[in-house]
Amino acid sequence: MAKRIISLLRRVLMDERVDFLKANGVTTDVALYRALKTLGSNPELERAAFHVAEVLNFHLDADRLIPLLLNGMQSEEGHLRRLAATALFKLDDERVIQPLLQMLMNPAEDEYLRAWVIYELANRHLEDVLPSMRQIMMDASQPLRLRCTAIEWSWQADWADDYRALLDAPEAEIRFWAAYAFTVIRHIDRAPARERLDELACCDDTLPSDWGWSVGREALLPLAFAYHGSGNGTAVWVISPRLEYISLERSIKIQDAERGYYRDLSRVPQPTLQIDPEWLRERIVTRWPKAEFDVYQPRPRTYALNWRLRVNNMLLHGGLHVDGYSIVLMMGKIEAVHRFAVWYRGQVTDTPLYLTCWGDFSVELKPGLRYHPETIYRLKRVKVK
Repeated sequence: MAKRIISLLRRVLMDERVDFLKANGVTTDVALYRALKTLGSNPELERAAFHVAEVLNFHLDADRLIPLLLNGMQSEEGHLRRLAATALFKLDDERVIQPLLQMLMNPAEDEYLRAWVIYELANRHLEDVLPSMRQIMMDASQPLRLRCTAIEWSWQADWADDYRALLDAPEAEIRFWAAYAFTVIRHIDRAPARERLDELACCDDTLPSDWGWSVGREALLPLAFAYHGSGNGTAVWVISPRLEYISLERSIKIQDAERGYYRDLSRVPQPTLQIDPEWLRERIVTRWPKAEFDVYQPRPRTYALNWRLRVNNMLLHGGLHVDGYSIVLMMGKIEAVHRFAVWYRGQVTDTPLYLTCWGDFSVELKPGLRYHPETIYRLKRVKVK
């Protein structure tokens, strides 16, 4: 006897969608299979039926459903192809992998859908999709977004040479995600890429089209890993007179009636603060007489001054970026970072300063700030309109 699906639908769909299906006679799984066969005859009913197949797939017969969904992936309507592919993913059946890989490698397919296929396959069938991902990320003729998605989700230590080559790509987006790969892949030798990561962290201020921080900022953390290793507490914090990372992204994203949301790069501020390295060295030595300088070898171009010191017996590495306005703290307990940030706020008093953990929101270091174990945690993220 055919399963009745209306009661199941009411749990997951709006009543209007359920009423629409009921009015079109789709009240059982048999009727649903019948509706899925009508590809091209009733677009509204087809979309509803494929959506039902997506949300109720575990209650349906996979042997009957899979051929219908594969047929749906041949539809001329992109939204329908995505619904069919989504339902196939949720079935998690080995029979769907090859058709999805074919969709991924089809240059005529919508690039957003192809990128979405990478994401889904990488999360469930990584080994099957890896050859295609590698082919896409190294192929300059592929859509940029697709290549970036392939790099983002590959995470293969054996591909270190490929990621190193991509650090030289002409597209900022590719350089950005190649630097990201050297961040997230833990068991990877960064020494061959250290010089190039240093060049990017030093001098590449290019903002990718879809992120609010530069290639150089993205390269700061893998550069720190190249010197300190990963997985041992190494992280990156930036003290800057401007918003950084996500806060910067939000500050330059505006809405226009015709263009919708877009990033206005003209709104990225150019700080006027310039810290003299010798002045900072003297201030640090006055506060921490045992501080050591130029501790990184080979010496990175990224830092006009770099140091190692102990804040209340807690090791802290840091550097003055060659831009002259950014302090980068690279290794240390969070308490040491916060104590240093409060001290630095007391040395530079005539300009706004923000503390930003790598890839997170900025918090303002207000003048007159005093250290307390909860000082920084109590600071609110900077609100951006």
